[in-house]
Amino acid sequence: MTTLRWSRCAVVVFSASPGLGLGCWGDAFTSAPTSDKSDGSSRADAGVHLDSGHEEAETAEADVVAADAQLQDAAEGSGTWCSMQGVHLLCEDFDTGPFPGPSREVLAGGGMVSQDGLDFRSPPYSFLATTPASGGVTSAPTAFLSRTFVRDGQHLRLEEELETGVECVAGTDRVAPISFSFPNYELIFYADASGANLLELGIGPDGGTAATKLHPLKAAVLAGRWVALTFDARLGQAPPIVSMTIDGAPVLSSEVLTLVPSPPPIHPTMNIGAATMASAPGLSLKGCSVHVDNVLFDLSAL
Repeated sequence: MTTLRWSRCAVVVFSASPGLGLGCWGDAFTSAPTSDKSDGSSRADAGVHLDSGHEEAETAEADVVAADAQLQDAAEGSGTWCSMQGVHLLCEDFDTGPFPGPSREVLAGGGMVSQDGLDFRSPPYSFLATTPASGGVTSAPTAFLSRTFVRDGQHLRLEEELETGVECVAGTDRVAPISFSFPNYELIFYADASGANLLELGIGPDGGTAATKLHPLKAAVLAGRWVALTFDARLGQAPPIVSMTIDGAPVLSSEVLTLVPSPPPIHPTMNIGAATMASAPGLSLKGCSVHVDNVLFDLSAL
């Protein structure tokens, strides 16, 4: 089951810069419903709707089927980006649709997901997540492609190419293009006009946010152009650490994660796309577009 417990109005420091205040992502991010599916084809043939279907049972066989499907696609789809990447738990270049296996769209507040045939890193498509402008409302528009992994593992490694629209981080707007969720823990990567951060959330027994920890990145997200991002979290290590790079430059280097539960969580839900919110309640949001392409994900033991 996909959950987005990004904060049940816990006090969260959203910016590395002092004095910028406290905020709350709010319940709009929690268990965002799948609703109002639309083809998002504002650019005619460039927008192809991603229909990920219904949520399937999370069984061990599901990951095996998904991995086998990826390998089969690589073998048959000569010339595609994934056909040249070797063996990974998940490889997705969005040329034929959404993630293989049990994936789902998580849409709220008018968010939409589609394939984009105009702006991509490997042809013919990228993944496009869009959220609409909103005038002074408290909802958090969300457009995610979400996948829960049932393979046991505490070492998460994600590589992807990401293009965040400049409008997503202008003024008081902020956007989260990536999160990893567990029943009792969450990691959220987000950006705003002040920079970029990785946010840890500890989830209590009642499902609410019990603790938060902010890890400012050493560089801002370069909005308006494609960047190559890597995320490497070793939750089972002592101490647990995370490293991130943007275009090969380290932005977090073996950063200690302080809220990882004991025992460390397994079976992550990965969300990619866009979730937007203003820095304070009542402020208007601009529309936001996030492109993703060439995703590699692996999940393993230590």
